Amino acid sequence: MTDLDRLNGMIGIAKSGGFVTYGEDLFNRLKRRKLPLIIIATDISERAKKNIDNAICPEQKTMRYLTKEELGKLISSRPVNAIGINSAGIARKIIELKKEK
Repeated sequence: MTDLDRLNGMIGIAKSGGFVTYGEDLFNRLKRRKLPLIIIATDISERAKKNIDNAICPEQKTMRYLTKEELGKLISSRPVNAIGINSAGIARKIIELKKEK
């Protein structure tokens, strides 16, 4: 099992556990500073990136990973620009796995 498989598996576990948010709920949680990690698709438009950047506070961790289509498939959804991870423990593990890649 590769590190990318483990990383994708960890995001899948987060989704199954209800620790993934996206769409309007993502922006609501960003405003309340309740997300330890935001995963942003690599192929989002400049406008979408600007909207996300404006909503993120400096202490929130972000990472670029996968395309919108791949990120959506990973969480069994339509293509998404970004997802938020609501669990600090899972977010920490995802960050570790991304660094190992």
